[in-house]
Amino acid sequence: IAITALGKACAKESKADLEFCEGIIRELIASEKLHEHPPKKQDGPPLFATTPPPPPLHVLETAKFKKASAKLIADAKKIFESSGISLPDLLDFVQQRLQPSPLESNETAGADGVAFTVPSSLPGLAPDRSDMNPAKLETLIMEKLESVTGMRTSDLRMSLPPEYQGSDFDEAVIRLAEAERVIVCQDADPISFSEEEQAKFVRYRSAIYTNITKRS
Repeated sequence: IAITALGKACAKESKADLEFCEGIIRELIASEKLHEHPPKKQDGPPLFATTPPPPPLHVLETAKFKKASAKLIADAKKIFESSGISLPDLLDFVQQRLQPSPLESNETAGADGVAFTVPSSLPGLAPDRSDMNPAKLETLIMEKLESVTGMRTSDLRMSLPPEYQGSDFDEAVIRLAEAERVIVCQDADPISFSEEEQAKFVRYRSAIYTNITKRS
């Protein structure tokens, strides 16, 4: 009920002055014995009741998103029940797909466990070694960057011993970027390079990173 209507009803029933009744009502509101509720209409007066208002709707439960949210939940429930995966795994899968990889948006942190796409069989790349030491490769990369302000990833690759020029090199650069030890720059037009040129740059999924700089 609106405060004006509530005051009039109080005055009518108690035979008291309207101003007195409205003062009592404001004291009840101040002591949280009366609670303000949203108006029924957008431009209507606020309403009051003895019980607190319900919590506001989640944005996905509002009219704009309610139908799409219901479909999303129904589809997710079907997948959850039929796939046999755990709820945390399902939520993690959805989160990974909804949030773009930071490296793909030119940041320096990325997701673990992503397959790297540099094939070691392309011209100019040596095959990977099963006994390769990742820490040693990262150290070599950082040593190469120590005395320069930046360089092309292809030049950095080819400056390393042949056994470190395969896809292990790409993985090492991405790890260093994730650890915020280097900054890698993505090329906006990778198709401008030949297949052989692309093979010598750092590749991550469909992105090509042509330059690398040591973080200060």
